[in-house]
Amino acid sequence: MAEIFTIYIERRSVAGVLLFSNAKKSLVVRNYAFETVDVEEGDMASAVARLKEQIGYGGSNCVAVLSPQYFSFRKLRLPFSDRKKIAKILPFELEEQFSLDSSAMQVDFVINKMDNGESQVLAGLLSTEVLSELIAGLNSCGLDPEVVTLGFIADCFHLMEEYEDLSSFFILEIGNDYAAFFLIQDGIPVIMRSLPVPYLPAPEQGQRKITEDLQQALEGIWRQVERTFIVDGWGNQLRENFPGFLFGSVGMNYQVLDFLKRHCYAEFHIFDLSAKPFLKIHSGVESKIWKSELMNKPLSIALYQTTQNSAHTFNFRKGLFRKRVSGTLFNRYMNVGLVGLGIVIVCCLFYGGWEHRQLVDRKNVLKSEIEKTFREAMPQVSKVVNPVQQLRSAIAEVTENFEAGGQEGEGHRKLNILAEISARIPPSLPVTVAQFVADFETVRIKAQTNDFNNVDRIKKELTKSAMFKTVQISSANVASDDGSVRFDLKLELN
Repeated sequence: MAEIFTIYIERRSVAGVLLFSNAKKSLVVRNYAFETVDVEEGDMASAVARLKEQIGYGGSNCVAVLSPQYFSFRKLRLPFSDRKKIAKILPFELEEQFSLDSSAMQVDFVINKMDNGESQVLAGLLSTEVLSELIAGLNSCGLDPEVVTLGFIADCFHLMEEYEDLSSFFILEIGNDYAAFFLIQDGIPVIMRSLPVPYLPAPEQGQRKITEDLQQALEGIWRQVERTFIVDGWGNQLRENFPGFLFGSVGMNYQVLDFLKRHCYAEFHIFDLSAKPFLKIHSGVESKIWKSELMNKPLSIALYQTTQNSAHTFNFRKGLFRKRVSGTLFNRYMNVGLVGLGIVIVCCLFYGGWEHRQLVDRKNVLKSEIEKTFREAMPQVSKVVNPVQQLRSAIAEVTENFEAGGQEGEGHRKLNILAEISARIPPSLPVTVAQFVADFETVRIKAQTNDFNNVDRIKKELTKSAMFKTVQISSANVASDDGSVRFDLKLELN
């Protein structure tokens, strides 16, 4: 049975869920709790320690989910879509386009690939100072998160799983002192934006009407959402009852839902994960009841971790902040690795024997092919001892017949002279050699090209060769029939 401990952290509160799942897809929330954080002291670690004690979690591994108020978001377009390439270049693009210090920010991103090979990148940025303090605070409570993320990707997954026809919608997350807006088009995030808001107290239990301050704040939030839709070119969708879902400790209140429905023309909903099939919730903390507006987010991430899609999310615990493997876990990995290594060695030995047999068979086939080729090329030889060596000797005898000479007695072969001339003449020059004559002292060439300048270039290039003592242009004339330049060269051999 898998055990997943998820913590959701805001500046004013922390909430945690301990989820158990088994092979039968049965999901049980074994315990849960939420605690307030002293904003004046900013002592998040103490709140997490109390939370862990109430839940009774004795492990160290967990998933830490931060509210959007800790992040800033950027959108940019790049001319490629390879993730590894984007990961390397993204910090520099952020510095250049948005004047951000990439060394002080931890960055992760999602990619929207376009038909023209380009990509739209949505980047989430988290201060390295905040991330360092967060990990240190959790470590002081005996927790070491493997994943530090934000939760809207998991929310999107659960919404599209619940509503089969839902692929385009927006999420409006409203907390006590933050708001964030996420737009999803055809199942792909296209907008992520933090919205500045004042402190927003959540409506109290049984309160029928929200306060005037909260009404004004909600109206201001909605105006920002409208502007975002219009500026990014999505205004028409908003006016077609584009579905929106409310999340957050303030947003997931039915008084807020009722107000937004009456004052905004979007189709708002509240999505409560606690009603999910195959999910059972019970608490070991008798004094606290389940509050969906606080517990929905850690539950969303915990459930998302049980799916095969859990790797496709933001994770800011990487690079210098990557989780280090503990000694006990390292030993466990070593034992598993040694067993795997033994299996690999046995497989390699088996494969090596099979490969050796294949090579021997291949060798015999090649040997018979060589002997067959030798008999076809040299039928006059009756005895085949070493066909390769015998062919080399025959080729050497034939090559001697093409030897030209040279005054220094170097014995330049005609094939070598041709190779030298071919290497010296640039491939880009249109030259056709009509005649090639070589003796012990000179080489004469008749050729044609399309320009007198090409003749001079050929002479210049051949003069550089150590094989030739001199290079002379014997003649160069324009042909009357096709206008080509026909020329003769005389080369004296060294």
